[in-house]
Amino acid sequence: HTDGGGITILLQDDGVVGLQVRKDGNWIPVEPIPGGLVINIGDMVEVMSNGKYKSIDHRAVANKKKDRISIAAFCNPEKEAEIGPAPELINESNPRNYISFKRGDYLASYFLQGKKAIDFAKVSQS
Repeated sequence: HTDGGGITILLQDDGVVGLQVRKDGNWIPVEPIPGGLVINIGDMVEVMSNGKYKSIDHRAVANKKKDRISIAAFCNPEKEAEIGPAPELINESNPRNYISFKRGDYLASYFLQGKKAIDFAKVSQS
């Protein structure tokens, strides 16, 4: 899935791999760094950056040999917030890639469609 919000800050359990990211169709484990934080860009930042920053497809998998604990903090806009690409990022050579929308409308799509929810906001480039 991708994160439906803005930014997710994740503290992983030292020494226990559980987070994986998808790259080129393959799942790659994210090795925990002691004391390190993982910062995931969510769908809202992808839209606000007009696609410059990508919301990463990721998953958490169980470890059969060792328990793990992860702590996540989510930074999200309000449901009534108007989300769209920053005007400074749109010009003739960088056209708008996403429509503007209320985050609440996006959330309805996210809970119905899951990780493909951001597609409802993409502008057709035809």
